[in-house]
Amino acid sequence: MTTFTLDNVTIYFLKDVMGRRKAYLANEQVKNIHVPQYKNLTLEKVMAFVAGKPQVGLYLPDPPDLQKVPKQWIMNVCAAVIGDDFREWVFQQIEERNALMAEKREIMISMDPMMAAKFSASTHVSRK
Repeated sequence: MTTFTLDNVTIYFLKDVMGRRKAYLANEQVKNIHVPQYKNLTLEKVMAFVAGKPQVGLYLPDPPDLQKVPKQWIMNVCAAVIGDDFREWVFQQIEERNALMAEKREIMISMDPMMAAKFSASTHVSRK
């Protein structure tokens, strides 16, 4: 089994895989990674990050076809091929975006000091 289906990749990529011009990952090799739809995690920014890692290109469709495949599939391939460096980069992008949103929109919670102390002393259990 492979990580791609006809819904995920183009016929051109499949032809390249069959002709051994491109490589594929078996299902056991896939590393799923959660990547939110943030402006600092666009496909263009991801491809700029992986540009210095030539081994990734072997597992991805050619640049004109990248827009035709699901971004999540591309992210999973990058996570599997690059590994922890990619995961850390994604986490850093998420943290930077969250910090910017907290600062920009003032979405941080402000509490009465007594309530904050009680909250800190609690077990922080959520029903979800």
